[in-house]
Amino acid sequence: MMTLLQREEIRRGREAHLSEEAMAVFADPRLNYRKMRVLRTALNDGIDPGLLKPLARTWIPEWKLEELTEEIRKGNLPEPPGRPFPLRMVLAGIFAAGLCLPLPFLLSPQDEPELELTAEEVRLSCGMTFDPAAYVRNADAVEEAGGVLILPEAFTADMPGTRLVQYRLEGNGTTMRRNLRITVTDETAPVLKLKTEKTELLKEAPFSCQSYVFSAEDNVDRDLKDQVICSDVLQDTETQEVRYTVKDSAGNEAHATLAVHFADYGEPLREAETERVASVSPAASVPARTAPPVTVIEPVLS
Repeated sequence: MMTLLQREEIRRGREAHLSEEAMAVFADPRLNYRKMRVLRTALNDGIDPGLLKPLARTWIPEWKLEELTEEIRKGNLPEPPGRPFPLRMVLAGIFAAGLCLPLPFLLSPQDEPELELTAEEVRLSCGMTFDPAAYVRNADAVEEAGGVLILPEAFTADMPGTRLVQYRLEGNGTTMRRNLRITVTDETAPVLKLKTEKTELLKEAPFSCQSYVFSAEDNVDRDLKDQVICSDVLQDTETQEVRYTVKDSAGNEAHATLAVHFADYGEPLREAETERVASVSPAASVPARTAPPVTVIEPVLS
């Protein structure tokens, strides 16, 4: 079973119209995708498949493979390294010869391929791509030990939530598994757009704040235009701002403001209103006070 990255190398080789002989050099599931890439690049450069075929071995580390292919590019014919004799077989031979070593030493896990991840849990934001190879700590050591590493498939995080992916390492008749927990969060605010940033109105004109909303889009919740919050109440000032707010399901907020200007603010009264005010005189509006009668008392003479 090939991983997604291994299949990608094969796809690129076919796109480059490599021959079947050339494809057979690197299209081996026992090679990790980095070694496949080194061989595919060398084939793209025109190196004869027959020269590269002896280098397509799992025990040749990636750095050594790059050195060997570079020597071939220079016109040299390097000798590929032989396969190292497994330590387990050496110990088994010693044991069979009668040199009885402790059984735990013979079964030491040091020569077994180990699978190590960089973390047990990772966090991604919506829109990010999960690259499974980026979380393997010892991929080169695994391949050098002859193990076959099977990665989970890459994906683009599109919805918040948690998922569990599994890495597998197969070698020496055993399978090792490691789980990686991926938490996807939505940290991107919606995009709120108005039809204009400012407008002029007459004081008596009707006003609807929603009519100025052009769009409200979110990367997860999609269309949020119906959830935009604003107020239709305007103050008695010449210029003011109407505030718009929209929030997605993760709590991320976006804001916008509309500047409203009253075109007729502070203008003189219209002619009809002026005539009505002028026809009401202050004397007519306040009743006149009547002085109380004065009584004259004449003195009485005796």
